Amino acid sequence: MTTTFDAIIVGSGLGGLTAAATLAGNGYKVAVFERHSQPGGYATTFVRDSFEFEVSLHAMSGIGTPENPGPLYSFYEALGIMERVTFIPMPDLYRTIADGVDITVPRSPEAAQSVLVEAFPHEAEGIRQFIGQIMTVGDEVQLIREGGYSTSPLPTLVRFPSLAHAAGTTVSDVLDMLVSDPKVKLVLGQLWGYFGLPPQKLSFLLFAAGVSSYLRWGSVTIKGKSQSLSNAYAAVIRKNGGKVMLSEGVREILVENGRVTGVISDRGVRYTADTVISNADPYSTVNRLMKPEHVLPSFRRRLEAAEPSAGTVTLYLGLNRPSREVGIENHEVYINLTDDMNDQWKRCTALTTPGVVSVCAYDVSNPHFAPTGKGVVAITVLQQGAPWTALSDEAYALEKERHGDMLLRIVSHKFPKLRDAVETRVVSTPVTNVRYTGNSQGAIYGFANTPEENPGFRMDNRGPVNGLWFAGAWTRPSAGYQGVITSGYNTATDIMAQWGHRNRLPYGVSSERPDRTATLPRRWQGWKLLFRDGKRVGQVVRSKYRKYSNEPMATDFVSTYDRSARFHAENRQMTVVSRYLETSDTVTLRLFSENVRELKFRPGQYVDITADIRGERVTRAYSISSAPSLGGCMEITVKAQTGGTMSPWLVNDVRVGDRLAVTGPFGDFGWVPSRDTADLVLVAVGSGITPMMSMLRELDGMPGAPDVHLIYGSRSEREIIFRHELTELALRNPNIRVTHVLSRPSVFWPGDRGRISSNMVPEILNERLDRKTFLICGPRAMYRPLVETLGQYGVPGRQIRFESFNTLDSQDKKPMFEIFRNEMFHAATASSVDAEPIIPAFCHLAENPSLHTSFRTDSRTSLNYSSIQFRY
Repeated sequence: MTTTFDAIIVGSGLGGLTAAATLAGNGYKVAVFERHSQPGGYATTFVRDSFEFEVSLHAMSGIGTPENPGPLYSFYEALGIMERVTFIPMPDLYRTIADGVDITVPRSPEAAQSVLVEAFPHEAEGIRQFIGQIMTVGDEVQLIREGGYSTSPLPTLVRFPSLAHAAGTTVSDVLDMLVSDPKVKLVLGQLWGYFGLPPQKLSFLLFAAGVSSYLRWGSVTIKGKSQSLSNAYAAVIRKNGGKVMLSEGVREILVENGRVTGVISDRGVRYTADTVISNADPYSTVNRLMKPEHVLPSFRRRLEAAEPSAGTVTLYLGLNRPSREVGIENHEVYINLTDDMNDQWKRCTALTTPGVVSVCAYDVSNPHFAPTGKGVVAITVLQQGAPWTALSDEAYALEKERHGDMLLRIVSHKFPKLRDAVETRVVSTPVTNVRYTGNSQGAIYGFANTPEENPGFRMDNRGPVNGLWFAGAWTRPSAGYQGVITSGYNTATDIMAQWGHRNRLPYGVSSERPDRTATLPRRWQGWKLLFRDGKRVGQVVRSKYRKYSNEPMATDFVSTYDRSARFHAENRQMTVVSRYLETSDTVTLRLFSENVRELKFRPGQYVDITADIRGERVTRAYSISSAPSLGGCMEITVKAQTGGTMSPWLVNDVRVGDRLAVTGPFGDFGWVPSRDTADLVLVAVGSGITPMMSMLRELDGMPGAPDVHLIYGSRSEREIIFRHELTELALRNPNIRVTHVLSRPSVFWPGDRGRISSNMVPEILNERLDRKTFLICGPRAMYRPLVETLGQYGVPGRQIRFESFNTLDSQDKKPMFEIFRNEMFHAATASSVDAEPIIPAFCHLAENPSLHTSFRTDSRTSLNYSSIQFRY
């Protein structure tokens, strides 16, 4: 096996993937290490029920069209991405709804200016000047990109004064000089949410560069969603001889004599390279992957001086009809509850009613996004991570649910048909982002995009150690899809220049170039702006050259990373210390972690298991079946799935003494005392009993535990997992009742027969249901009928929850869309996700917050299921 490379990339977000693809496309030997089972970082998807949700992408800039190619177009053509991914142009940029305002902004500077001037004729000149300044900044960015000009302060001041002015000002600095009507400011500054700060705090350089790119080349969405873009990158890297090591994280970046020498993977394998590119956030890189003595305190102080950006709270909705049928006609809609953008931001810093929400109706612009006849909507608000990471587990569960209800209520007020159309809903938070990406405080834009962290002054792509580089949202030029792709390209280009070679792949070549004949008027206008705002610009420029102390950090210093690191998923090697055969095809494995006194998890959560099986790196998700009282041990109970990869291996081949890579825990499935009723009903089928068993073992003997009634469906007496323990629990604990339902019992079976159906549950309980909380884990096909039936008995939706990941265990039977079409989810259980892995999302970043299993149906990508999705 190859262990020596020209460059190693840690993490597979778009910045890391772009750096790797650029180097591989130039003939270099690269390896990408990704802890999760699918590449992409935030550029990924997750599945819930029959819907595949987009984790992060709303609208992508910089692509353009064949007739009007953007700066990414030529790069993607040369790289081979364009032949693998279909980009869909969108007809407009966004729609703004506020008190007395409802306006849709088109996707070109001329059309946008015309619409805005017509709507606000009293601010016509200010609107023209504002759009003009935005486009001038875009022109100067393009000139630097294509001309290779120096970006040092003095040459930039002379050649590109508008760019220099924008670097030292905020969006409000410019808006306030040109317009006075608050509603005009709101519409012009509405896209501040794409950059993570309100106009009063947001770098005008970043805002103008981003918005000018949208206006010049339009915005696009992706036919196969962002996961298809990440998959295309991975395919290109492999095609050019590179390695993409999924489910293989990096434990340590090695440094000898002040220079990077390689990495050690989570499996303990040493890989050698004199260049390492970290796509992880810099806090994690220097605090988790590197030994303290290798990084000067001044670099850590530089990180701590810049705050991470905000995170997001997103309510993902799967609809039983297209979005247009509930009244949403635009891809991106902003609903403003207040016109004051500073007040909007203030509400982002606390757990309160938002001042603005974004409604992204994906199926409006991309008819391939949702299943036929259905729709997908994401309702998003920016939220700083600190209020979320300060919550206890129970308070977090309550707040997450409250935010989901609140967002649905706000948007339903504008689009009344939305609420009744909701078929599936999922909520992610900044904590989701931390679990999935490790980003400090759940940041989605790297550092907060202030003037001091504008694209020119952002953290350098060169790291604090020779041979260490960074790529991604935290580095130059900025965050966002186009920003991190540019970062990865620039990092690879700089590395090749250091090696004495030129990057052969083109970037930034556009058919529409800035008018060079207007150089003098452009510069004159920029110099006038600099003269007017020179003091402000000078303060920001000087901040770039701030010196940070190399004195050792205080022993009680708590870094930004430390404040949120506890939410990041743990990776550890665990030893199998015992195995117990529950049934003929089901085994319980007890796993022990050395040097851990207590494994922290909540009953109902799951972990990801990674192993090499017949030469293939495989990751699957398994619910924890033990209670959190086994010290350094935990148990997983696995049922062998016909045609599966990992589950038969765990059941038949794993022995005591073997070691497994375990990541987690993840998920929010379970009973929360402060949220749920004191009367609990658990409904499980097959291996869906595993998370229920963890809960029952925890609740047994707990003071003040709820009354629990388990309804458990199996095929026959021989296939009842935990049969004897369940009997003992029910006999010794009067608060626990167990009802078995068998679909293929022997003639001697005295209990209930058949499959658990929506009507059977009320019949078994035979009592008032509206005061009970229902936790359900089993075939997905029974979920909706059961919800509808319980609703008829007066059970509120908040008292019904499902374990969210699928466990189809074979990838080589039928394409996923056929499985959905034929309703083959009867095969699903809750203890494993055993098929070719794909990550999510999100999310949960992710991990896919409690989400599990992603799939692709694009004919150009292979079938995938995810075990590492946004963990909510």
